[in-house]
Amino acid sequence: MRNELDLYALFEPMIPFKKEIAALHDLFEAKILALNAKSALDIGCGCGSFLARLTAAGAAAKGIDLSGAMVAKAKSRGLNAEQIDLKEESGFYDALTAVFDVVNYLKEGDLAGFFRAARDRLNPNGSFIFDINSLYGFESAAGDLVLEEGDRFAAVRADFDGKALISRFTLFERAESSEYSRLDWRITQYFHTQNAIKRALKSAGFGAIETENIALYGGAKADKTLFAAKV
Repeated sequence: MRNELDLYALFEPMIPFKKEIAALHDLFEAKILALNAKSALDIGCGCGSFLARLTAAGAAAKGIDLSGAMVAKAKSRGLNAEQIDLKEESGFYDALTAVFDVVNYLKEGDLAGFFRAARDRLNPNGSFIFDINSLYGFESAAGDLVLEEGDRFAAVRADFDGKALISRFTLFERAESSEYSRLDWRITQYFHTQNAIKRALKSAGFGAIETENIALYGGAKADKTLFAAKV
């Protein structure tokens, strides 16, 4: 049975926010270049879009993801990717990245352990760069979305209760027989305050922490916060 992340891999090509994701990748790439990082680990690399940028920029880059389907896509692009949990990774890197909501998939009680595992993979003076959704970002994401691409039709219902965003996906795919198959799954993302993230980073042993609020989707308020935490 495919897990929720593997099912999301089927939906991922239909995401309508490609320009916004590219803009977020621009911000991350600029930070990595400013660090002059020679090696990098992309956590939650997905199909490898940002991993490809790291590689093209000359970094010795690796991606990890819990979805075998996503990792297979990244490998098909010639990228160095592996289906493992961060705690199973054994390499050391100048920089770690977690792009586009990765940290929001963690419950608050799991943050410190995740950040400790990240810190353990960093070289001296290394940095961990990641983003989280703001409260406004979560509130703006709630609602319905209907997408159609070729022989695929998807509907997404997202509900936010102030603490978690639960997105319910329904994907219809047309087979060679012209009949449609249906897949249903849900994904939960958790809202974290900046202070909660900073506390978890400090408890994990990180030192200097920089933040940058951004309005990725052009709204009236910042919908994301970028973090750069240094060992």
